[in-house]
Amino acid sequence: MDNPIFGPILSGLTANLHILLPALLFVAVVRSAWFKGVIGELKVAIAIKLGLGREYQDFHNVTLEYKDGTTQIDHILLSPFGVFVLETKNYSGWIFGSAAQKTWTQKLGGKSFKFQNPLHQNAKHVNAIAEALAIDKSKIVSVIAFVGGGSIRTELPRNVCEGVSFISFIRSHSIRSLEDSDLFTLQRKLSGRRLKPGISTGLRHRKNVKRALIDPKCPICEGAMKKRVAKKGKNAGASFWGCANFPKCRGTRVAI
Repeated sequence: MDNPIFGPILSGLTANLHILLPALLFVAVVRSAWFKGVIGELKVAIAIKLGLGREYQDFHNVTLEYKDGTTQIDHILLSPFGVFVLETKNYSGWIFGSAAQKTWTQKLGGKSFKFQNPLHQNAKHVNAIAEALAIDKSKIVSVIAFVGGGSIRTELPRNVCEGVSFISFIRSHSIRSLEDSDLFTLQRKLSGRRLKPGISTGLRHRKNVKRALIDPKCPICEGAMKKRVAKKGKNAGASFWGCANFPKCRGTRVAI
């Protein structure tokens, strides 16, 4: 026997599925990390376009071959005032860390989350660019931008910026270090060395990242690494990757 209460409700829901399903899908997409990342990158792109102008040529989402696989760089800005390597982080909440720490902390909703020190992450990008473009690292500037509304709660170097304040940091470099001929050469080299943007390059990079997490190479000697547990200090009990050649080599990586 039909339920006199729920029958009409069920019929109404069924009749409006063509409206409900797209609405639910839209809400899920808007709340996803992917969508927030897209919005964050859009903010950065607009800030670069409006805040820096024609003197700065923006290469976005650049993937380069580098040592143990590939490295992906959010933005490379070629300008007469240097090469700016911009790493964007779409994080909200409070951000804690220091230049020396291997991991930083995000506090959000009463919970704490660890993530790799972006200064260390961008140092790898700087090395990859210096190698790919055959340029001295003194002409490359690392810039970190937290664009998701995150508030930095500890003292950090000037190149770690909140929101679009990275524009003023970049503009503070006003001494010309590259000539037009240098910029043309760098542009040509970068266009030739970057992997073609697309799905296949993205999949290849994610595969390399996954492999590096499972079987990382030592950042100093590039040898094999072993997972170890810290026995003392403030990180006692935490896992990390240590060089298999220890104590001859003391290279470490964060275990995520």
